[in-house]
This record gives sequence, C-alpha cells and structure tokens, in this order.
Amino acid sequence: MAFRLFFLYYLLSSISVYASGRPEVDRFTLLHDRHTIDRYIRSDTENYIFYLDAAISSGVKTIIGDIKDSAQTEQNPAQRQIKTLQVLTRNLNTEKYLDIDLRVGVPLPIFKIKQFEFKLSPFYNINLGTSFSFNNQNTNSTAQAQTYVRKEIKMGVKSKIKKRKDETIIINFYQLTRADINSSLDQSEIVTQGELVEFSSIDQNNISYATDLGYERDFSHYLYRFEVNELKLMETSASMRKTTYTELPMFHFHYRFKNKEFGLFTLDPLYGVHFRDGHTLAQGLYVGVLAHLTTLPFTLYTKMSNQFLTFNPLFRTSYFQLNYGLKVPYRNPQNDLWTASIHSLNIAVPLP
Repeated sequence: MAFRLFFLYYLLSSISVYASGRPEVDRFTLLHDRHTIDRYIRSDTENYIFYLDAAISSGVKTIIGDIKDSAQTEQNPAQRQIKTLQVLTRNLNTEKYLDIDLRVGVPLPIFKIKQFEFKLSPFYNINLGTSFSFNNQNTNSTAQAQTYVRKEIKMGVKSKIKKRKDETIIINFYQLTRADINSSLDQSEIVTQGELVEFSSIDQNNISYATDLGYERDFSHYLYRFEVNELKLMETSASMRKTTYTELPMFHFHYRFKNKEFGLFTLDPLYGVHFRDGHTLAQGLYVGVLAHLTTLPFTLYTKMSNQFLTFNPLFRTSYFQLNYGLKVPYRNPQNDLWTASIHSLNIAVPLP
C-alpha cells in the first residue's frame, strides 16, 4: 500500500500540468470533474435528501463586481473603458472558477425481488458553473477575457441494487439538459456587454436522456469502485443546439484502504483516476486520505492532484452535514496563468 501511494505522489508531482493549449471549456471540464470526485469521496452525494455545494476561486466576486460597477456607475464611455482596462490589467494572466450545485432527492421504500435489494430515489439536480481567464498571449497587447459558462439540469431516478452486502450496482437514469456559452471578449466587448458572466443569456438547451453506471465492492478493509457518468443514450427532438461541453462520459476508478488505526483517528488512504474528453489521464490522477476522528463525528479529507492540494474538514451527523473545502495550488503559474485558491462550502441533509 505504502509503495503504491508513494509512487502516485511522485508521479503527480512530476507530470506536466497541461497537455497543450488553453481552451476554457477544457479547463472548466477538468476543474468540475475534480470537484465532482471530491463530492463523492468526502460524502457520497447519492445519499442525501438535500445537498448544496458551492466552489469559488479567490477574487471572483471582486472581479465580477468591479466590471459590473464600471458599466453601471460610470456615464462617460471613455472612463468606462479606462476602468474596465484597470480591472483587466490587475487580473492579467489569472484564471478563476465558480461552481454551484444543488440536489434534492426523495428516498423510496426499499424492496426486494428474489435475492436483489432495490433502493430507488427520484432526484433533481441543477449545476451552474463558469471558468474564465484574462491574458494577452494571443494579442500581445490587448487584454482578453476567455469565458466559459454552463448550466446543467438533471432530473430522474437513482438506483442502487444489492445482491450481497458488500456488492452494489449503481444505475441512474435521467433527463439531462445543458446549455453553455464559450466566448472571447476584449476590453470594448466587456464594456458593451456590461457583465463578464451572464447566466440568464444561456437559453439554447441541449436535451437528452443519460445514465450513470457503477459497480462497487465494499469490504471491511478496502473498497473499490468503477463508474461511467453522464453516458448519453439519445437526444430529444426538443434540443435546440449542440453544446461546446463534451458529449462523452466521465470514467472513474477509485480504490480505498479502510480502517487503518492511527491514534485518535481511523485512516482511509485512497487513490484513483478519472478521465473525460478535454483533459488527459495524467491530469485525472489523485491520491489522498480520509482521517476519521474516533471520538467525534469529524472527518478530514485531504487529496493531491497534479495541480492542487485539497483540504476538507467535514462535520457529519445522521441529520446534518457541514463541510468547508480549500484547494491550494502548489504549482504557479500554470501554463503562464496564475491560479488562485478555490474555496468551497457544502451543507447537506443525509438520507435517514
């Protein structure tokens, strides 16, 4: 176990950060998938009645507010240009990320058919996210804002099927609605638009039916899980257009050692990898540990990818969960862009 974890740690600290280039949609895809994996590891998001999670880079609120204020409060067009340029210059060669996720579910009574146990839960999930960066790498003079904004809604049924206590098959079926905008704005366009990120303008939906498939074995001293998420089955006739976001699914493998006693803590070392079109397999590698305090309902989740160190203290009882997360970049700049820390907050009500 120690050798495998050390090897992954060495690999993560050695591999390059980016494959090549900087499409903003690809950067959002990678950051969003990493955050999705964090949600699963620290607390399985399939087991909640209510789940609210928000992640935001340091400085996002200030940047969006400054650009909006310069457009609304300054009447002189020349002064608006100057103030907008000042905002872009202050944040030149930086990237920012925002991800808000809301889920509600209704657990149905467990029932059995022969030796199989079925646990079903209708659910509704909405996700709003954006990734944007400021640079002048292409123009050599004028600052550009590379912006990607996405809205996603899932509505359907989650199911867990157990044949044995340690074996679970996961099948989720849902309607998947997505809409997004991928744009490059210069100083004048930002002044004219008056906003950097505008979720209300995303109204051209792509609607399809999709499924999540997973297989998990959970033993007393270890567990492993294979899953394929957001596998599109068919597109509906109501779809207005294709999205920039990839239509290919995310693949994820997770392995966890369990119940390693260490003083007042029980440790669960873990490692895994996720992959989707838009980022490389190496970028999806991670290694981490869950440290459960034996005397209180407190867990500390830490993880290392090839860009970030993640720290998540988690307080969880049978009726309530509260979690604060911090992703700290240990490589800066990344592909000539300065990456800020990402803060997250999660409030949830577990299933009874």
